[in-house]
Amino acid sequence: PTVSGAYEVDLIFSNGGSISEEAKISVTFSVEASALDARGAVVSGDGVNRGRVFRPQTFSILMHDAYGNPVAAERPGVAITAVFTSAADPAAFFTAAVAWNTKLGRYNAEYSAENPGLYYANLTLDAGDGRGPNALALPSSYAGTVIEAESVETQKCEVSGAGVGSDPIGAGTPAVFTVRARDKYGSRIARGGAAFHALARGRNGTSTEGTTVRLDSLADEGDGTYTATYTPTKAGDYQLSVRRAGEELTIAGSPFNVTVVPGATSAARSKAYGDGLCAARAGRLATFRVQAYDAFGNKKTDSHDEFRFSVRGVDHPTPMTAVGGGAYEGSYVVDRSGPLVVAVTYRGETVGLADEVGPLEGCAVLSGPPVSFEVRGPGTADGDVVRAGETLAVTANAYDESGDFATFAADDAFNLTVFVDGVRESSRAFERSSGSRMRATWKPLFNATSNASIHLALTPANDSTRLLFKTPGSGLKVSPGAANTAATWTPFLDALEARTDFIAGQTSWFTVTVKDAPGNVRFVESDLAGGVGTWGSLVVTQVDGADPRGPGAIIFRGVDAVMDNVTGAHNVSFTPTVAGVIRVSVRVESDGSFLYADAPVRSNAVSASASEVFGVGVDAGAAAGKTTHFYVQLRDALRNPASLEAGVTLAVTFAALGGSDGSVSLGSGGPTEVAGRPGRWKIPYVAARSSAGDYRASVSVTLSGGGGGGGGGG
Repeated sequence: PTVSGAYEVDLIFSNGGSISEEAKISVTFSVEASALDARGAVVSGDGVNRGRVFRPQTFSILMHDAYGNPVAAERPGVAITAVFTSAADPAAFFTAAVAWNTKLGRYNAEYSAENPGLYYANLTLDAGDGRGPNALALPSSYAGTVIEAESVETQKCEVSGAGVGSDPIGAGTPAVFTVRARDKYGSRIARGGAAFHALARGRNGTSTEGTTVRLDSLADEGDGTYTATYTPTKAGDYQLSVRRAGEELTIAGSPFNVTVVPGATSAARSKAYGDGLCAARAGRLATFRVQAYDAFGNKKTDSHDEFRFSVRGVDHPTPMTAVGGGAYEGSYVVDRSGPLVVAVTYRGETVGLADEVGPLEGCAVLSGPPVSFEVRGPGTADGDVVRAGETLAVTANAYDESGDFATFAADDAFNLTVFVDGVRESSRAFERSSGSRMRATWKPLFNATSNASIHLALTPANDSTRLLFKTPGSGLKVSPGAANTAATWTPFLDALEARTDFIAGQTSWFTVTVKDAPGNVRFVESDLAGGVGTWGSLVVTQVDGADPRGPGAIIFRGVDAVMDNVTGAHNVSFTPTVAGVIRVSVRVESDGSFLYADAPVRSNAVSASASEVFGVGVDAGAAAGKTTHFYVQLRDALRNPASLEAGVTLAVTFAALGGSDGSVSLGSGGPTEVAGRPGRWKIPYVAARSSAGDYRASVSVTLSGGGGGGGGGG
């Protein structure tokens, strides 16, 4: 038999006689499929053609024998293997587990692939007959097994390429990066259809803040990769955000820090600037600069470009010099004056001008730098005499080598320098007043009596040893300047207020030295007499201490002051007669102001003959047994109230003159000085009597210890 299945055989026996008789025997049996034939395998099910990573996939294998009969029962010793090999990497494979399914009467294969891609299945049969494994036939439509990844997982996707790299991107250069889609297992997705978005924004706090750059294109390559292109034009720092469905590709590194640098240098956008483009001086170095920019207006920072220039149509032999920050400097020297044309190029194209330069019109080479000077003013001629403290003006005209008025360069600077005995004393800057003319002021602050050698000099501001002009001969002289109140009055006031030795009746003196602002003594005889050219008029007045508001008496006038010809000090001599103060007043001639200072005048020694004893106690007497008093007023010889000198006291004695018997004695406390009344003493006493009649006595006041006479009686 060649067909498997159930069979029935009928055996019919006949006797062959005339009377037909038959006997029938029925026999049933089954025919099974013969040995398994690899060529008769039928492989079916989606799992053999496609699958997804990490998902169980199945397919079935229906076996037949060589006659095409299906094998419906498991045969012992039979083994079927299924191996799937990667089309991209022959070393990569996975296997399927093959087992007999009794219920279905066939073999079932099951696998779970981990990596997506195209695989080729290799199914083999070992029938257990010793002939070894044979390959099973696959469907004629089989082209491979495609293992698909899961759906796109945003945080598993990858981003790479120059557009997100650490290397700077040139402005105007398309930047490209690639997004590679992966599923949640990190498996590469080999199909397209995902949507990604990207946007670059200028970083906060930088020059690009507020700038955005959108993608030029985002191409879906259909194999799970997406190619993005963007073109930034403004140099600076950016953050490039790559997203899918609004979710940032954080794990991939988004947002990416991207640095954009200036692009290729553009002659049209680069800017030339500087005085040397339109102005120069014959024989003097002239300079100008170029700032390189790219086509988008970004300032270049490198120094790799080559800018060239020409002057009056003649190319300069060397390129401009890089000075850093994308700037280049050109310098040249023109030996003659006249029109000036400077042209700057980059790779044969004309370089533009900076906005502040404006049109180059009327450009010219001016006269040469100053080499000589004509200096005029006080102190510039031999023997000039200047007054100390006065502000003096000096002018200087500058000339070039040809004797024409010179042209100053922007950095030309000169000083008017004062030398004393060959040593620099001070410097003042010359200011340009017009054209080649300069002006400076100076103030001599020297000792007018000094024999020092003083010269004025014109020097460069950066080199005081280089003398471009010097006062000829022996130089200049300094005379005292105008009287200065501060320099004169302040030291005099301090000295006068410290005086305590003025005494009524004794000849006194003080000195006044009139000085100018630098402190030079003026040596002017009439300086205290008042009038034009003097310091002012001085008056000394005495003020009575007992009547400070009363009229003061003039005891000296400045016209009588005598000047010491050696020191220049004015001597003021006077004799005060009133104890109180002397007031020295000056009416300053220069501004009409009024100055004054006071100094105390003490009374002279006590004079007994000029002193007085008075009061009820000596004029009218006293009632017996009661304390009464009288006063003593001490005075000097000029009748100024006077105080007792140290060691001198008042001695009071009483003597009887007749009448009833009695006695007189000092009261408690004895003589006391009256507060606020210099030289006035209050003397208490008590009188007694022994009879009804009056008791008469005399009182005598003497200066004890001072050798003076009686102070009076009564």
